[in-house]
Amino acid sequence: QHVPSRLPLKLPAALLEARDPCVAFRFGRGRTGGTTWLDVVIQLALACDRTVLVGDADRRNPTLSGFYPPGAAVSALAPPVSDETADVKDFLTDAVGRAIRDRRSLVIDMSGGDRAMQEYGRDLGMVELCEAHGIRPLAFFSCGPEMDDFDHILSIWRAGYFRPSRSLLILNEHLIQQ
Repeated sequence: QHVPSRLPLKLPAALLEARDPCVAFRFGRGRTGGTTWLDVVIQLALACDRTVLVGDADRRNPTLSGFYPPGAAVSALAPPVSDETADVKDFLTDAVGRAIRDRRSLVIDMSGGDRAMQEYGRDLGMVELCEAHGIRPLAFFSCGPEMDDFDHILSIWRAGYFRPSRSLLILNEHLIQQ
């Protein structure tokens, strides 16, 4: 079991002073290191004394939320009840609603939930919803060394269903093929 610990970091004052919660959605194919990088993002939030909601949109592979048992600073959300698009959309609605209500940051590993987010982002206007409630949206893309990894991310970006002004692209060239 992964046991989170505070990173021994000296963080810049600007990072420590920023208090608006963030909603970060990770997109990309599996095995590209996205979950590992999301863990780093959560650790940075904890180092800034922030509380974080953590969830996995793919109930078959709830890796990220499994890193964090329920606690005061990090709350792991239960995964969607099924992989059906409607259930994933309900999961996202509940997660974002809780982040808005509790003024907490939210990190969601979309994994296989890209289709649900495509419909959800288009129907609801996720970026605008978050911004209207003082929550900063972040698109987090992870890409491996294969062209198919990049094509997948590019198709998500071009679809435009979640394209906030802040996006992060992680290029991971060191994957071990199995």
